[in-house]
Amino acid sequence: MDSVPRMTRPDRRRSISCIFILAMLGVVANILLSPTVISLLAIKLGAGEVYLGLISFVTLMPFIFSLRMLPIMEFQGKRRILLRWSIMSCLMTLPWLIIPALAKSGAVTLCLTLILISIFFRATSESFMFSAWFPIIQDIVPRRLTGRFFGSLRTSWQAVALGLLLFVAGFMGKDPPWWKFNLIFAVVSVALLIRIRFFIPLSENPPLKSYHERSKLGEILKEFFKSPNELKILAYVLSYAAAFGMSVPFQVKLLKNLGYGDGVILAASAMINAGAIISLRFWGRLADRVGNRIIFSVSHIGMIVITALWIVIQHDTFSSVLVFILFFVNSIFNSGNGIAQTRYLMHTIPADRQNHLVIVNTAMIAMWGFSPLLAGFFLKATSGLNFGVCGQIFDNYDLLFAINAGLFIIPHVLRRHLRAAKDMPTFQALILIFRSRQ
Repeated sequence: MDSVPRMTRPDRRRSISCIFILAMLGVVANILLSPTVISLLAIKLGAGEVYLGLISFVTLMPFIFSLRMLPIMEFQGKRRILLRWSIMSCLMTLPWLIIPALAKSGAVTLCLTLILISIFFRATSESFMFSAWFPIIQDIVPRRLTGRFFGSLRTSWQAVALGLLLFVAGFMGKDPPWWKFNLIFAVVSVALLIRIRFFIPLSENPPLKSYHERSKLGEILKEFFKSPNELKILAYVLSYAAAFGMSVPFQVKLLKNLGYGDGVILAASAMINAGAIISLRFWGRLADRVGNRIIFSVSHIGMIVITALWIVIQHDTFSSVLVFILFFVNSIFNSGNGIAQTRYLMHTIPADRQNHLVIVNTAMIAMWGFSPLLAGFFLKATSGLNFGVCGQIFDNYDLLFAINAGLFIIPHVLRRHLRAAKDMPTFQALILIFRSRQ
């Protein structure tokens, strides 16, 4: 294999700028083609809970296909994979341009089927890109700046997402006509077309192997499952992802069932981005200063409380305000957990085992897709369920949120296995934070 020079400082600066632009363009597409927007479209077509679970499933489960790229990435590098599959992802958005027309014509079954097929093929293209995304970032970003970099990156794209969601919320209104969906999907295609151009200047470290030296996927997976540290990370990530993803689509369905309009739901969803914007830089600086331990602990407790509070949501003034607060605070705690997870992965998985980084992240995303599907079947099986506790009547949605809140106890227990050498004990970190506020 020919010798390839390592990237220079200007290469890093240019590549970091491209990463920020790529993240912005990606978030435009992902917000406008998000499960929330697609769920509102599907509900307009009469879809039920199982179909909503399927939307999350086909959006996220295809990311397991990213493992197929691991041997290829060893000899081709990351940039070629990103560029090739970004083109394919753009092409896979074209069917969305005809879906609103089909819906308007009354071809509901065909429309719902095409939605799932289109989601699946675009998600598969994005999954192949995903295999190279975090590894190329690991090449570009200095280790000492990991927390700050991801805090800044995620704050930036969350700001774009917040503004976009608020605009779309006002644009869509309570019951949007089909042409508005058509315009949204056209913008997605344009954003992904522009995105292709910014993959070209990215720099990366030289590929680790030649074509003839490449590993087999089975060998990569075998090596991963022989590593006790990686298995501990995997167990934690899967448990957190299962809890985090379980009820997200059904928060939207609950609000629709209670009579909230599409615009209100999208505006409330925008609070996810607002919570991330105000907290990510703080979490990034805190993680680099005191480590991950305190962030894991605080985020788990917060997610338990916030998820359980969905049980009290009704269609009244108090609940209308509380919905916005729940999305907002949920995002703050989840943003902290995301920074801690990413930082732990980047610091404990060596650069010569970047395929392990992909395996963990792929498993996490697949679990995000699988847990809502299970929740959809649970809601279907318990349809019509009502039971009383202390004089209050609860239904199957309330039971789902209670179970979901309890599931966060599992990652809270497993966090003990993710202690890094430089992590400050939680109590000591709290004292330090308190004193710094004096």
